[in-house]
Amino acid sequence: MVFSTAAKRRLLISASMAALIAWPAGAAAPSALPAGYAALFAAAPAKATKNATGAELLKKAQRGLSVALTAAKKLAAPARAKAGPFFKAVSKADKALKDLAAAVGAKDSKALGRALSAASTAVGTLNSTYKRAGIKDKATKEGMRAFNASWTETVKRLKGTKSNPETRQANNRRIGGVKRKVEDLRGQRSGNGAEDAALAYLLGLLDDAMAYNRSDDEAWYANYLFDQAMGWYDGYYDYLGAYDPATAGFYLDGYGYWRSIYDDYLPTYDAYYNGYDYTPYDASVPVSDYVDIGTNFVDPALLAEADTQTDNIGALANEIALTDTDYANMEAADAAAAALPPVDVAAVAATPDPEIDTGTNQPFDEAEAQRIAQEQEMAGEAEADAQTLDSDGDGTPDVADTDDDNDGTPDEADTDHDGDGIVDSEETPDDPVAEDTDGDGQPDAVDNDDDNDGIPDADDPDDNNDGSVDEPDEGSNEVDTDGDGTPDEADADDDNDGQADEVDTDDTNDGEPDGGGDDGGGEE
Repeated sequence: MVFSTAAKRRLLISASMAALIAWPAGAAAPSALPAGYAALFAAAPAKATKNATGAELLKKAQRGLSVALTAAKKLAAPARAKAGPFFKAVSKADKALKDLAAAVGAKDSKALGRALSAASTAVGTLNSTYKRAGIKDKATKEGMRAFNASWTETVKRLKGTKSNPETRQANNRRIGGVKRKVEDLRGQRSGNGAEDAALAYLLGLLDDAMAYNRSDDEAWYANYLFDQAMGWYDGYYDYLGAYDPATAGFYLDGYGYWRSIYDDYLPTYDAYYNGYDYTPYDASVPVSDYVDIGTNFVDPALLAEADTQTDNIGALANEIALTDTDYANMEAADAAAAALPPVDVAAVAATPDPEIDTGTNQPFDEAEAQRIAQEQEMAGEAEADAQTLDSDGDGTPDVADTDDDNDGTPDEADTDHDGDGIVDSEETPDDPVAEDTDGDGQPDAVDNDDDNDGIPDADDPDDNNDGSVDEPDEGSNEVDTDGDGTPDEADADDDNDGQADEVDTDDTNDGEPDGGGDDGGGEE
């Protein structure tokens, strides 16, 4: 596959992030959407529609969030232990959605602008930490998909008013200042694939924000993209704070600069939402049923449980236990960020910047919107440069290699591109964009060690390292309950709960006593 120059520095997006931009073909883009942004809604399959107001869409988003949380809290301990920042982000997003609902309910335009900014940032953090957690549970994934689809529709109902050249120029200088900071960070961390991927994704979002900021009519959406990028950085910092404090420290300086720019940028919302017309938000108009939960992925009992706790999501997220070390590290990272003194950035918006100012007034047209739409569909946070990806390590990049996995079968006739014994259609059967479980820059379909645990997929009982043993057709028959790389038959603590199997009455930590019902572990 040949990517555009811009797309090469972007990343393959997970299915959950692709949901941010999906819309059914044949359905008209809502009137609140910028005209140029209609290109984002031309590719997805047609869906049935039903009428909904903005408030109802926001409720659907909260329902999706509740499903994601309800499913995630049922994951095995090893998988939950990697998701601490995600649970924290769920709580933050829940509060932000409630604040937004209160602002629009009160018709408080100034509060609406600030609440929308906070919610947009919280959603960026939520998606960033979700991707980092590597949760592969289908119900959690479906909750996040429905959440993002509903949230995107909500944002389109809350389109801001027209901007002016002076505001656009000041904001582009602010965005440009952050972009240069991220470019500097990326340059200092060159050679680290995961970090490079995260920073490349941020640079792509910032480029898109600057592109939308070239139009008086569509500049409001630049605010949303900038907030989303801020949230993504926030989530990445949180994740590093929990699991890699030393690296998190490196990003602290960038965090302080970005936060100061963000605070300086925030008053823009006051102008965009001063005297806001709530008619588009209140109107009941057709929307795709894509925003609803897909019940084929969510057990009815789980959905019913999620529905009982929709109003209590934040509290429940905070109740989920984190390991002491993860919690302590997260708290320390938060404290370090809170203690940062403000950076003097007042001059950024007012200082002429020829490179940025020249681009600010370039036309933004349908072709530009189409380019961004295509990049966002394949953009994400775990893909190496397409020009250098070399799946089989033979020295020939995949783009020039006719046999990417060096198995003797030409790529055009190969149904198992990574040679792991699992056909490509089984690895990513429904996703329009390939997944990259370990974030090493190689999508699972061309990676023979999807979770980067040192065990080839053909021999790995838990390819995605989510703590759940893969289905029988996905590799070895050896069971490894906790996904630590040691099969249960050679592991003294199968579920990694701190209790030796010989004294543990529930070796698989599935809630079923050993030897009973569906419990797959313990003694026969």
